[in-house]
Amino acid sequence: MIVFTGDKDAAATDSKVQFILSGDDDETQVRTLADDKRPLFRRGAADSFVMSVPRPLGRLNFLRIWHDNKGKGKFRSWFLSFVVVRDVQTGEKFEFICNRWLAVEKDDGMIDRLLPVAGKDEATQFSHLFRLTTQKNLSDGHLWFSVFMRPPKSRFTRCQRAASCMALLYLSMLVNAMWYGQVPSKPGANAFSIGPLSMSPEQIGVGLMANLIVFPPTFLIITLFRKSRLRTLRPNRITEAIKKQKC
Repeated sequence: MIVFTGDKDAAATDSKVQFILSGDDDETQVRTLADDKRPLFRRGAADSFVMSVPRPLGRLNFLRIWHDNKGKGKFRSWFLSFVVVRDVQTGEKFEFICNRWLAVEKDDGMIDRLLPVAGKDEATQFSHLFRLTTQKNLSDGHLWFSVFMRPPKSRFTRCQRAASCMALLYLSMLVNAMWYGQVPSKPGANAFSIGPLSMSPEQIGVGLMANLIVFPPTFLIITLFRKSRLRTLRPNRITEAIKKQKC
């Protein structure tokens, strides 16, 4: 079960979040989403949980999710983006799309939502996919924005991202210094004009050469950071949950 918190301001919450999952054959008791070893429901985060049930629920229909509104300060309210539930035995995946506040002071003042399972049309709706893709590209894909909006579970740390930004900046300055004073600052008669911008062929050539020199080593640095060794992982939570269920 993966719970996606939105990327809006003050979207995170410290309130206790609980839910009931209902299917064709059965429904769960009230379950609490909690973990003493990590902060949950941070802004733009995706929190994973493993849930075991005594009997198959069948095809899922509804997810009722709420919180107790007892967080501190601005961490009472919560913006829930969507929830993905995957059956580890059958591989089926169910999405419950919310994209609303669970807050007494925002939206409609509700802290309890009943979410129907999303159909194929809803799961592939442009607004949902656009919001999801935009959030991912800004928080993880964009080098500069991701320094501040990095996903909590990313192996590419903020320190590494900042180092990559500095490498790109200083390498760009160094490469541009190589052609300092070699190209006239004012475009000549054969300049290309695009609106208010005017560039000579020499300036365009220097820009292309600078990019060809700067970007390969920068991409190499970023790739090495992204492909770096995994952190020490905790024991497989799925295995632990199955063992507890058998006991």
